Amino acid sequence: MTAEQVVDLDNEIQRVIRSQGYTVGPVQPPSLTDVRQLIAFVAALKHQAASLQWICGRKFVDELDEALDRAGAAYVKGRYGQARGELRSFVSRLEERRHRRREESDRENSRLREQEDADKCADGDEPRVSDQAYFMLKADVEYTLSKLPEPKDGDDPDHEKHLR
Repeated sequence: MTAEQVVDLDNEIQRVIRSQGYTVGPVQPPSLTDVRQLIAFVAALKHQAASLQWICGRKFVDELDEALDRAGAAYVKGRYGQARGELRSFVSRLEERRHRRREESDRENSRLREQEDADKCADGDEPRVSDQAYFMLKADVEYTLSKLPEPKDGDDPDHEKHLR
């Protein structure tokens, strides 16, 4: 083999094995104060977590998207209490699936169970949330909640209950 062939072969090998990656949290969001961008950032992190199979279940992922969409729409309309409620609901759904998965893991803590979980995720049927996804998204939602203005009168979801 000539030196030129070795260089060509090396270049071809480098081209084939090149890979790209991305960081899923902790990265700085595009804005530290724009709540709409913060909600969009949470949605992007959720999609990345789903692509890594940290969150599974097509229907479940769609429900999470809808909660974030409702939170963003409520914020734009100035309904800060409703936006807060949707963001809290988002975290509650994550937490519920995370706990359910942990209970299952505690019952059958084995490599076989981990493989079954990976298979379920590939099918997209069984909703589950890994610890990585839960803690990353929860932290970002809590930060977003801290940037939401206080609810206006009549915007508090429990406001009508207080009036009765």
